[in-house]
Amino acid sequence: MNPKRTLEIVSVVALLACPVAARSDTKAEKRDDLAAQLEANERRAWDAFVKKDANAYRTAMEAGALNIDPNGVMSVAQVVSGMPDYNVTGYTFDRTQLLPLDGDVVAFIYTAHMTGTWHGQPLPDTPIYATTVYKRHGNTWIGMLHQESFGMTASTPVPATTH
Repeated sequence: MNPKRTLEIVSVVALLACPVAARSDTKAEKRDDLAAQLEANERRAWDAFVKKDANAYRTAMEAGALNIDPNGVMSVAQVVSGMPDYNVTGYTFDRTQLLPLDGDVVAFIYTAHMTGTWHGQPLPDTPIYATTVYKRHGNTWIGMLHQESFGMTASTPVPATTH
């Protein structure tokens, strides 16, 4: 093959590949932007809970949303009515992930750590594996399901396995 022709073909292929790479970067940037937006939403909901601000918490979740945690399955109204039982002194998030479920529904997954008390008793010093499912309403993402599972503490015995 003619070296000049080979160079032309390589150049055309390279030019055609550039928009694909640009689209991939743009898609990753949009995903990162959405993850940051949902983390901010999640922090607003947690801040509302910490401050016992029922109205702010209600705006973070759909009216028919559910919360699932070791206390059971609760409506938004039930979560709000339980706020006085908590005295949260701090929380952190790490290991955040975004899982698209369809075009208008995503799951925001993370590990939380919380300090404070519940009914005057210290909260367990364990990781909280949390997920909030968000649904897009126009340009706004609203929580429709929030789930928390508590991790095991270092003192929790792990069942032995035999082979």
